[in-house]
Amino acid sequence: MKYLGFIFSSEGIRIDENRIDSINNLKYPKNINEVQKFLGVVNYLRNFIENLAELTAPLRDLLKKETHFQWNDNLSKCVDTIKSKICEATTLLPFDPTLPILIQTDASQHGLGACLIQNKKKIAFASRALSEREIRYSQIEKELLSVIFGLRKFHNWIFGNKILVQNDHKPLSTLIKKDIHKVPSGKLQRMIINLWNYDINFEWVPGKYMHLADFLSRNFIESGNSLEDRDFTETVLLVHCTEDSQNELKINTENDEELKILIKYCLDGFPIRKQNFCKSVQKYFKIRDSITFENGILFHNDKIIVPTAMRSKILNLLHESHFGISKTKARARSLVFWFGMTKDIENKISQCEICQTFQNKIQKEPMISLEYPLIPWFTLASDIGEFDGKYFLVTIDYFSKWIEFKQIPNKSANSVISVWSEIFATHGYPKTMVADNNPFFII
Repeated sequence: MKYLGFIFSSEGIRIDENRIDSINNLKYPKNINEVQKFLGVVNYLRNFIENLAELTAPLRDLLKKETHFQWNDNLSKCVDTIKSKICEATTLLPFDPTLPILIQTDASQHGLGACLIQNKKKIAFASRALSEREIRYSQIEKELLSVIFGLRKFHNWIFGNKILVQNDHKPLSTLIKKDIHKVPSGKLQRMIINLWNYDINFEWVPGKYMHLADFLSRNFIESGNSLEDRDFTETVLLVHCTEDSQNELKINTENDEELKILIKYCLDGFPIRKQNFCKSVQKYFKIRDSITFENGILFHNDKIIVPTAMRSKILNLLHESHFGISKTKARARSLVFWFGMTKDIENKISQCEICQTFQNKIQKEPMISLEYPLIPWFTLASDIGEFDGKYFLVTIDYFSKWIEFKQIPNKSANSVISVWSEIFATHGYPKTMVADNNPFFII
């Protein structure tokens, strides 16, 4: 009988082999960089492997400058031995529900990895390949998927306990802390709801300290998706338009020079640094984590990224009912996206003859005259001025034209109150204060 990672039989208790499949199925390194990554993982587990220096010697020899990289059977045996030692180490570390629980997760271009840790000791490993659809997810969606994968994989151990989840994708730490209605994408909202079953505290950790989860995500088990992840592989983005319009979008997206590059980045992975982006698409760097390629169409969150050739048509459709600038902008922002869209909408409406003919004229408000006070310090006027980077509060008496001119540190209500308290303590409190705009209206 399988129970919590163990097999109970007449022969006794032994480890469930599925628990360490992720380690047993690690691929052999193909170049120097992959050897370095493998050694990084092994060194991270050095406290659990006897004679590690002796075991890794053949691999470390490959890193020498004078050595030409060439893989052979001896090196394969070396890797197999190390993997075996790692797997043997995990069998000696049973899960303890009384100890703090840490789960490290990571997502690479084609795989997910997760590791369950207690007291800096490895309890269980997990990894899997991404489906064809999941490969086209944005990076933030892949990283969130890796968190859900880790939680579900280790559900029997962690459910009902407090869990610390570590991941090296910094935008994810901000996203998870948002209220669900403030999450920009419907897909991300549905994914985050799956975290509500667990009592988690999310922590961002730089990738250089995430050796194990990163390595498992890049050396995943190519066995497809498990049942617990199947619901996400069928998630799609809805496009509210006719089939002909969708086909037109696909064709123009495929022919758009900028969007071609974005599609390649979506499929192969976005560069980490802005300077590594193609110059023509560097403006997309800040939103790269929210860009998704689905069914031949690019999305920014749940909004369609419109190719250049179709923007004029989309503007005509948005302004078909001749709404004003504000309503047209709001409608556009809920459906489509391209850089400079706001300015294009303003230009479109300003050049619309129908709108210019029938728009409501702005009515001028009549001048309101104040009653002249009969005594000094009855009615005061005040405003904030700025000179040479410094702020000054000016207060004038309507009757005597007396001026109080005081420097203030900033334009906050607290600064104004502090100065007025000093002035009123000297001259008395007025009956009426005349002022405009912030911060006076909140005082």
